[in-house]
Amino acid sequence: MRSIEETMAQVRRPTGAYGQEIAEEMNKHHEKLSAWGLSHIQIPSDATILDIGCGGGKTLQFFAKNIRKGKIYGIDYSEVSVEVSKKINEKFIQIGLVDVQLGTVSSLPFSDDMFDLITGIETSYFWPDLLNDLMEILRVLKPNGELSIINEAYKIEQNSKHSNLNEKHRNEIKEWVRIGNILIYSPKEYYQFFKDAGYSEIEVYEKKNEVWITIKGKKPKK
Repeated sequence: MRSIEETMAQVRRPTGAYGQEIAEEMNKHHEKLSAWGLSHIQIPSDATILDIGCGGGKTLQFFAKNIRKGKIYGIDYSEVSVEVSKKINEKFIQIGLVDVQLGTVSSLPFSDDMFDLITGIETSYFWPDLLNDLMEILRVLKPNGELSIINEAYKIEQNSKHSNLNEKHRNEIKEWVRIGNILIYSPKEYYQFFKDAGYSEIEVYEKKNEVWITIKGKKPKK
């Protein structure tokens, strides 16, 4: 029986055989969340897309099945996650549609103004410095390009009329924060981070009964 501490460490950065299991399991666990979050995104058929913290590679696969002329990149700082992503996207990699690399959000190995769309699903909890990392993402977005962060946990203010919803999940979130040393914020805080980092047209979507959140913002046009 794995401890919750060990599991949270693997969720943060999968390693070894157990890490491979976690990466593969995340593809299943995040499926409904990803579908909900991605429903708020318009995906041009010729888009250049980056998925940060690509994990098991399921989001890369989704994009690969839905664009025709674009290019999809995935990046993760876990070697295990990179290998799992490459495995499930092998046919798309072979035709040059998908490229998966080892790397970190804080120093993206890409040129300025490169991407039409960047996503981060269940990953921003682990970013070293949210504000600076958002600014680094802004660097590689094209003008009018969009970043979308999708998470299954956010901080609910105590005086919110929704603070009593899904009490079990809220307690689970508190335990994840305590044990996993993860960072979560309220919708207002996420909005402010995006604004301070230089994003425009910021939108926040909540699925309150699930405590899910999507935050979108664009790089201002030059």
